[in-house]
Amino acid sequence: MKPSFSAVLLMLFICIFVAIALAQAPSDTKPTLSPEEQELLRARKANEEAQAEYYREQTNKLRQPPPVATPPPGKTFWQSVAENPASVVGVIGTILGAIIVAFVSLTALYFNSRNAIKAQQDSQFYEAMKRMGDNDSPTLRASAAGLLALMAQDEWREPSLSKKWPFFKLERSKPYFHTAVDQLMTGHLLENNPVAIESIKNALQQLVPLVPHDLSAITHDLHAANLSLQDQLASLIAEFFVISNCQEPPKAWENEQDEELWEQLKSATGYEAHSLRKLVINSRSFNNRFGNYRLIIDAQTTGDRGQFLSDLYDSLKVVSGHLRANVPLFCTALSKLQPKDAPPPSSLNSFYFERAFLVDGKIEREANLSHIGFMNANFSGMKLYDVNLANASLNSSTLSVLMEGGSLRNAWLMGAEFGGAWIRGVDMTDARLAEAKIPMGLSSNWWQANFYTTNPVPEVDSKLLEHLFEKQGVPTDPTEVHTSVLTYLNTYLESKQAKSEPTQDS
Repeated sequence: MKPSFSAVLLMLFICIFVAIALAQAPSDTKPTLSPEEQELLRARKANEEAQAEYYREQTNKLRQPPPVATPPPGKTFWQSVAENPASVVGVIGTILGAIIVAFVSLTALYFNSRNAIKAQQDSQFYEAMKRMGDNDSPTLRASAAGLLALMAQDEWREPSLSKKWPFFKLERSKPYFHTAVDQLMTGHLLENNPVAIESIKNALQQLVPLVPHDLSAITHDLHAANLSLQDQLASLIAEFFVISNCQEPPKAWENEQDEELWEQLKSATGYEAHSLRKLVINSRSFNNRFGNYRLIIDAQTTGDRGQFLSDLYDSLKVVSGHLRANVPLFCTALSKLQPKDAPPPSSLNSFYFERAFLVDGKIEREANLSHIGFMNANFSGMKLYDVNLANASLNSSTLSVLMEGGSLRNAWLMGAEFGGAWIRGVDMTDARLAEAKIPMGLSSNWWQANFYTTNPVPEVDSKLLEHLFEKQGVPTDPTEVHTSVLTYLNTYLESKQAKSEPTQDS
């Protein structure tokens, strides 16, 4: 058994050795590859290796912590322009385009809104003007007057181009002002309702001081209205005397004639009899209307004179109310006339307001009425504070006024009626006072006024000076008196001395 086992074991070793030798020996049956296939095989292996390397690198990156990013150093604007000019120009162009679009949009929105508001206000203004012309409702006319005064003061800024800097600017304007004033002035003459008349007067009282430029035009309009109202009142007074069975026009300059009828007119109009008398004397319409109306009444066979008289009283109240409303407006315009509208000193009386009726009016302080013509004007009851009337023409005017401060230097006062005037602290140097009627004294430097008359041969108004000497006393300083006063002063003192000598002898 031992030899068999050994033999088997030996054979086993031999078989193993042979198998190993065959395995290590090259096989003649293995197929050979072409060069192209070998190249493809190598490329495939290289690709697989590259993919393996890529996945290894990705795996390593995932395992590492994320790096902290460091921002690149900032660049200045000019460095960016130098590196990429086209991009900067594009950005600037985009910004400018956006600004222009926004500006155009805002401008269009502004003007559209402005035009819409303007159209709305135009409609309101035209509606107010329609209400002013309403014949049936005095209440509407009164409220419309206040609305017109309010809208006339609205200011708008209008674009304006100029040849000088600034070339474009916004100027203030009041588009409704002049139209509103004209409409109110028309209503001032045509309105018959007392409440509406007062409302129109208040509206104009607000607007007259706000006239932007030359006040002379509206002042002349108010003067023309003043004269027209005087003539209307004079015509009604003539009708009153006709209905009262007067066959001839009354002599208004005779204070005692028809005194009772003048008192009735005072009650109907609210004006003093002496003011109504002067109005009648200076108005041509009085005599004309008296004659025409006398013929109408004489030819009329039927009719109730009592009814005529009642209607006439109503008309007298309306017209006198118009005139009473006109006076403060006229005074306001005169107060605001000021030196800018007054004529130069070389021109005398460039403004004429002859026969002005300013009874119970008031001129504001420091008003300049120099070089203005007020011949035959009626200033009764007026209050004048620090008013400059230098070189003004007041011949034959009624100056029963309260005047304090101001000036009458070189003013023409010949034939003026001072009545119960109280004139204090007024400069009357060289004022022409000859033939003036001064029943009371003057608390001013009257002794420096000119009392020469306008006769071909200058004469001194001795009656007036004697009256003033008796009322005011004789000036004590001859060096301060006017030549005309000094001329009569010597004569006056001599006559006084002559009258006193017989008394001393007796």
